Amino acid sequence: GDASRPRSHSSAHLRQSARRASFLGCVFGTGVGLAATVSTGCPSWPVGIYACYLRGFHWSEYFITALANPPAALQLGTYLMDNSLAYWVAALVSWLEFCVEHAIAPDLKACPCTVALGAALCSAGEAIRKLAMLTAGANFNHTIEWRKRPEHELVRRGVYSLARHPAYLGWLLWACGTQLLLCNPVSLVAYAAASWAFFNRRIRDEERLLVAFFGREYVRYRRRVWSGVPFVRGYADADSACDGDADGMTDDESVRPVRFELANI
Repeated sequence: GDASRPRSHSSAHLRQSARRASFLGCVFGTGVGLAATVSTGCPSWPVGIYACYLRGFHWSEYFITALANPPAALQLGTYLMDNSLAYWVAALVSWLEFCVEHAIAPDLKACPCTVALGAALCSAGEAIRKLAMLTAGANFNHTIEWRKRPEHELVRRGVYSLARHPAYLGWLLWACGTQLLLCNPVSLVAYAAASWAFFNRRIRDEERLLVAFFGREYVRYRRRVWSGVPFVRGYADADSACDGDADGMTDDESVRPVRFELANI
């Protein structure tokens, strides 16, 4: 949460940030080179497009956070490159699936229509997520905050008037789009199922805290606006949790029982 945000950036932080940005730049350059092989008929060209979107996601997380927040809010973790182990295991599995299926049926791994659909999903997901980050500004955090900051406000404008958790919707679209780029049918299903299960738990826990922070104000907002993730209701006991407390619960005891996910999204 906000307690872990550094007040200033050391030279070591700047050097490590530069290394990560340089690495992502190399990934992008490699991706462009691979994508350019489409004119030669090489069946590996979708990997190049995938690499460009992968680089774009991680780099833009840091860049958009820098635009929408004070400098002290920036952390190396904002790149989301040292995310949960499960994230990188899933990525490795998807790369393995691509390699195996590419060896068996290379022509099926470069379907233009599937790649185009994947690119469209990735682009839409990135646009929705980054718009959500810019709209929320300093109210957006990659980790769940279990204490309400004095300046913390309930954002209900822009994309938040259409979905309570647009950043999660954007990530879900982007994640599924990456597997369409690679034409990975198994990983596509696995990514969708795992992401839905993760957000089903995460949104429930997050909304429990939001009810504690904002009380009936959030309950009314929750009634009007879709969660943003298909078939995810969120904190279903919001009404009963807020009964008798119009201003919400802000004491630590009210939020301590929540189980937090370790992943930063």
